[in-house]
Amino acid sequence: MSRETKVIAVSGVSGSGKTTVTKCLGERLRNSESLFFDDYIWKDAPEDLVKWVKDGADYDLWNLDTLVKDVMTLFESVDPPSFILLDYPFSYQ
Repeated sequence: MSRETKVIAVSGVSGSGKTTVTKCLGERLRNSESLFFDDYIWKDAPEDLVKWVKDGADYDLWNLDTLVKDVMTLFESVDPPSFILLDYPFSYQ
């Protein structure tokens, strides 16, 4: 039986409840894995986040390779989860 992994990204500003929502979803959705943005060390991230936002919040200034690698590892695993939950501050409309 084949199944398709779905990614659910929970985004919002700092302090908006992303982590809480992601943890609650993880408790309710069977066969899910959660990745939390704050669990990563962002070596090439902008130092001044306020300036980064004022300058247009260019997401390309963040090196997200480690997070992308972890997502792909889950997708490509022998028994991938039904859901990958991302606690992630960036989003598009």
